[in-house]
Amino acid sequence: MRSNLINFSLEGDLAFKPYFSFNLDIKPTAINTEKLVFMFQQLYLLENLSEVEIIKKLDGTINFKNIFKGSIIFKNREILFKNFNLGENSNIVFDSKISDFGKKGKIRFYLTTNIQDKENFVKELKISGYLTPSSSRVIFDQIMLDKETFTDKKIKNYQAKFKNLTSNSLNNIFNETKIRNFLENF
Repeated sequence: MRSNLINFSLEGDLAFKPYFSFNLDIKPTAINTEKLVFMFQQLYLLENLSEVEIIKKLDGTINFKNIFKGSIIFKNREILFKNFNLGENSNIVFDSKISDFGKKGKIRFYLTTNIQDKENFVKELKISGYLTPSSSRVIFDQIMLDKETFTDKKIKNYQAKFKNLTSNSLNNIFNETKIRNFLENF
């Protein structure tokens, strides 16, 4: 399948009775994540609630196998991202959940990655928080680096730095280079 947003091949199962469900494996060869995220944000996470009804009726899984790796699960009126990698060889993994749509919608996220410090020691970094798509606002609840929890003051400092990445739009949220540059600050 081809469009101006994504080129991909797919394989899987679709069921139409007694209800619509699916389990698809998608192998994208080209994807414009910035436009795709912007379109999704405009349709489902801002004010247009009539478009949300279709998401509430979806039940199934989309497994990405190429450029991105991970699964998007539509279940019980929620969208879950499970073990989602930002790039084919990326060690940036996140899980998230979208349960509220429209202007009041929030996306709960958990990000995990490994980073190297100045002495070349690899440390595990975990960040959890919320994205508010209507305002492109990101709130970090917790940041842990090698099991050390950051103070609220330090969290707010990193949150302010991340705000520059997502100002006015969430388009950069899947840009591995920009996310990696932000994570190097740790």
